[in-house]
Amino acid sequence: MKRNTKGITIIELMLGVVLFSIVALAVTYFIFTGTKICREAETAIHVQEESQIVMNQLLTITMEADNLEKKEDIVTGDIRFYVMDMDKNFASTKTEKILYYQKSSGKLYYYEVDATASSADIAQISMELSGGTSNIIAGQLLGEYLKDFDVDIDTHLHNVEFELLFDLNGKEMKSKDSITLRNQYVERKDAFIDPM
Repeated sequence: MKRNTKGITIIELMLGVVLFSIVALAVTYFIFTGTKICREAETAIHVQEESQIVMNQLLTITMEADNLEKKEDIVTGDIRFYVMDMDKNFASTKTEKILYYQKSSGKLYYYEVDATASSADIAQISMELSGGTSNIIAGQLLGEYLKDFDVDIDTHLHNVEFELLFDLNGKEMKSKDSITLRNQYVERKDAFIDPM
């Protein structure tokens, strides 16, 4: 019996195309899945880095305080956290640091005011803290992607606890940390700015 050695049959060609298609689809699927997993990992790392940076800054800002006060706007959900460093006699505020969490934008701003601040600067900061818009942003952006921000003050233990919830593209990360104040806690408050 004589064999045909001149070429391939249509069946062999179809089998080759089918096998090639299966291999190409498998490779495409693995590349797509790998890219998706890589993007999710990058997002998780970005949220974790943001969380650690913001938490470290909050603890650093708070640790030298003599007086603390938290105010929450019930309507908007915005939170203003006042961190005050008093003068030597605890008679008045030497420096006032303000953390302003704007719930609608998910941003956390930081303001610092002292007795040398001009009335224009104080008016500008007061307007921003009351939710007003302006051309100049006086506060520094401390963090983004915040879905929730809370602070708990325990004056008896001189302890402050921060709780942050970050959300970036559906990837959420909760961060919680506390710090014991270094200085004596004083109930007196003589704030430079209090828009509420």
